[in-house]
Formats: sequence, structure tokens, C-alpha cells
Amino acid sequence: MTIKQVAIQLLNQLDSVIKQMTATEYQSPIDVLGKGSIGQHVRHTLEFFTCLESGLPKGIVNYDERERKLALENDPVTALKAIQQIQKFILNTENQKLRLEGKYLGDEGEMSFRVESNFERELAYNIEHTVHHMAMMRVGYRLLFPNIKVPEHFGVASSTVAHQKIK
Repeated sequence: MTIKQVAIQLLNQLDSVIKQMTATEYQSPIDVLGKGSIGQHVRHTLEFFTCLESGLPKGIVNYDERERKLALENDPVTALKAIQQIQKFILNTENQKLRLEGKYLGDEGEMSFRVESNFERELAYNIEHTVHHMAMMRVGYRLLFPNIKVPEHFGVASSTVAHQKIK
């Protein structure tokens, strides 16, 4: 299995649960998630992939400067279309050098950084970021939407799945 296939499968899992939701469920604030909705987590997750895509032509990725598209968090159909587009992007992109840029805010102020990276490394980052947000979404599904069938390993890190199989 390739890193691209892992990303595609993860997005397929996300697609499968979004398809089961009504727009109202998708948009509903969830107290335990800081009043964030499933849609907000989906938007945030997908925007990292689209940020990677938009940065490729320049060879620079900066997740801090991503465009926030509210339609992704308010309309599940828009999110499903975005997932399809992201999957095409992943499948049609070859590994290439990139520069990751961003900023951190610490106790002593803001610090900018630039590090060398590449498409596959950033895809790996996006996979981990997606699993993290899917884990939070899983909590929301269990609490408020128990009727939605969530894949067995939805929001569970690959290393955790492997560890559980060993036991």
C-alpha cells in the first residue's frame, strides 16, 4: 500500500459518514467538542489538503494561510465534492520538493519558520491531521448521532490498530 492509498482510504471513510448525515446534523454544535460541529472539523481537515494542493505550483505550503471556505462546514454535499477533488489531486500528484512555512506563537512572541519538505511528507502530515480530527468527530457521532455507522478504525491511528491486533 502506498501513502496515496492510505490518504484515499481515509477520505473514503470520511465520505462514508458524511453521506449518512443530514445538513442539520452536520452543522449541529457539539458541546463536548467545544461547540464545534462535525462540519467544522471536516472543513478544517479538507482545507489542509487543499492548502497543500494550492501551494504546489509555488513550491511553498503554509497551512496558516489557508483559505477558509464556510461552505465546506455548512453543506455536506460541498464537502463530498471537495473530497472527490482532493482524491483526484492526490492520485495525480507526483512527489516533489516543497518548502513548509509557518509561524508559532510562544511566550516570547511570534516565530516564523521555513523547512524543506516534499509532497509525500506533507501528505503524511495531512493523514495524521485527518486521523486526529476524525477521532474528535467519532466522539460526536457516538454521543449525538448513534444511528450513523462509523467505520471500525475511524479516527484511530494506524499504530494503535496494529498494537491492538498484537494483543
